[in-house]
Parts: sequence; C-alpha cells; structure tokens
Amino acid sequence: MTVKKIRVGRTADSVTAVNAILEKMVRYTRILETKRFVQHGRTSVFSHSVSVAYFSLRIARFFRLRIDETSLIRGALFHDYFLYDWHNKTGRSRMHGFVHPEIALANARKTDCLNAIETDIIRNHMFPLTSKFPRTKEGFLVSCADKICSVIETCNLTGLLFSYAHVAADRAVPPYFFR
Repeated sequence: MTVKKIRVGRTADSVTAVNAILEKMVRYTRILETKRFVQHGRTSVFSHSVSVAYFSLRIARFFRLRIDETSLIRGALFHDYFLYDWHNKTGRSRMHGFVHPEIALANARKTDCLNAIETDIIRNHMFPLTSKFPRTKEGFLVSCADKICSVIETCNLTGLLFSYAHVAADRAVPPYFFR
C-alpha cells in the first residue's frame, strides 16, 4: 500500500486527481451507467459518487491527513455502484439502505481488483444506518462526505455551493466532466 503525504492543494488539484482516476475507470467499468439512476433529489448516482470522491479528498487535504489518495477516490467512486433504480420499491430496493453496500462491492469486484481500503470504503460507507463502522481513515472520510453530499442533494442546496455545483454538474463524457 502506497501512502502519500498530502499537502493542502487547490480545488483544481482535487478536481484533476478525481478526473484522472475517473477517466481510467470509464474504460473498464460500467460507471457511466450510473448516470441513468437518480440518487438524491435530481442528482444522478454518477454525479453523487464523483462529488463524494471530490469532497473526501478536499477534507483529507484540508486536515493534512496521510491517506492513500487513489484508494480514497476509487472507493468513493465505487461506493454506490449498485446499478439499479433504488426508488422502485420492489425486491432488493425495499431494503436498499441496508443492502446496497454489499451489492456495490460485488459489482465493483466483478470489474476491478479492489484493495483492503477500497473494500472498507464500499462496505462500510452507510454507517451508522448499518452497524459496520469504517476501519480506515479513507473509509471514515468517504462515509462523512457521503452524508454531507446527500444532505446537499436531498435539500437541493447545490446552487448555494459553487464548488459543489461545479463538480456535481453531469456532463456527457469524461474527461470534459469538470469543465
């Protein structure tokens, strides 16, 4: 595991880091399919996941935490990789909040080899709804950022936060996602 010493970077640096990993993931995963599914309010699962990755990284850099940036970003991008419409209240969707971390983890494992940090992020991001507390700093950061982004999206507050709205805007195809 590579641990990179983090310096507090500019917003553009965080956007560039998330975008670089997202560009690679687009080539071999089904992550763009998550644009079809609504997560909170009018926000797609794709946009939500990118926003969580961005905010997790910004929080880590703000507090100068020693983390594995790549695992943090990849885990955040995969944390809601469940690939179905959870608003359809039939079958697994009725228990979505409790079961989707394991579904996302299984889907991520089908398309990519995950390390222990990424697995922790995906499996434990729903704490405290589930009793699984994140075991890594990266997992805790993603869990916190997920809650922040969820409130912003559910309450439709994206327009109040320029940096969030900039990241959350759905674009057609990366790498132009952040323009």
